[in-house]
Amino acid sequence: MTAPDRYISEKRDFIRMTVESPAKIIWQGKQLDGTCIDLSAIGAKVLTKETIPLGTQVTFEVPSQIERFNSLIADAEVTRCEVVGEQYEIGLKVLEVK
Repeated sequence: MTAPDRYISEKRDFIRMTVESPAKIIWQGKQLDGTCIDLSAIGAKVLTKETIPLGTQVTFEVPSQIERFNSLIADAEVTRCEVVGEQYEIGLKVLEVK
């Protein structure tokens, strides 16, 4: 199985959760605030006001809403960036959860 075939197969193996949570994308010393709208074990979708080039490696953070739980922090790669109204929908592939 090739890497792209494996990725597509894995996409079907993990449940996607629809969420609406504040999120941060950090790369090259910049912080971009957005809203996480979709989350799974291998990726996420974030709405932002700025674009990020495909292939860019970023740190992705979804702060915990419950004090006793840690925030989700992961290294990720931008796999998609599409215009949605006046925002951008950024697709992220999780590389490593920190």
